[in-house]
Amino acid sequence: MEITTQCPSYNAGRLFLEPDNATSHVGLELDRTRSGIRMYLNLYLLLVPPYADDPSRACVKLIIEGEEALIFYPYRLAGCQKILFPEDVTNYIIELLLNDQSFILNLGRNQINVIPDKFQEAYEKLMEIEIE
Repeated sequence: MEITTQCPSYNAGRLFLEPDNATSHVGLELDRTRSGIRMYLNLYLLLVPPYADDPSRACVKLIIEGEEALIFYPYRLAGCQKILFPEDVTNYIIELLLNDQSFILNLGRNQINVIPDKFQEAYEKLMEIEIE
């Protein structure tokens, strides 16, 4: 999705990587605004479970077949149905997708199988949006 205005500083773009099946209630979102690139994990029907050691965060596992899982603790946003990934994780995931690498994001009992179908083309369009 692209939002363009007469003032490029208000322009923005958004990519959604939707659930790979009807039983998954998790989606990945990539936003580009004047503030930079942000990545979110959205739970559509449930609340993001809090991490036991810090209820303001969640525990997410990034799983690539044949590799050790990457575990990180992003912040839960207001409403508790969306979490914001740290910048380093966002950059790593973008790199995986640009290299056509599938992976799983696991959040408690919920997960999304991320398949980079035509991601590079969509990402290039996102990066072409004029934003000041």
